Amino acid sequence: MERRFEVWKDNAGFITLVVFNNENSVSYIHTGFESEAPDVMREAMNDLRTGTDPAKEWDGNCGGASWEFGDNPQKIYDSLLKGNPDLIADNNGIYRERFGASGKKIFGCLE
Repeated sequence: MERRFEVWKDNAGFITLVVFNNENSVSYIHTGFESEAPDVMREAMNDLRTGTDPAKEWDGNCGGASWEFGDNPQKIYDSLLKGNPDLIADNNGIYRERFGASGKKIFGCLE
């Protein structure tokens, strides 16, 4: 079963992947994808489309924000949204017009 996910870019250029559980609560969140190779985000999105459960199968839950919010992914997500980030990808597509430099980098669009 496909997992619902969102990819956000905040005003500082940090890229955060958010994954929801069946109850529509955040089960996995990781900030720091702007430092990864371009194929990492696409691979993560493809894995989520095939039903991978990152809370059980991936390392790094709450990574990049745990120092401030602990290990509660929903609390980190709620705080992220207060900063008015840009949604740059989700299950419905990739939104290139919102990328900025970090979004272009993680999706391999920098020239």
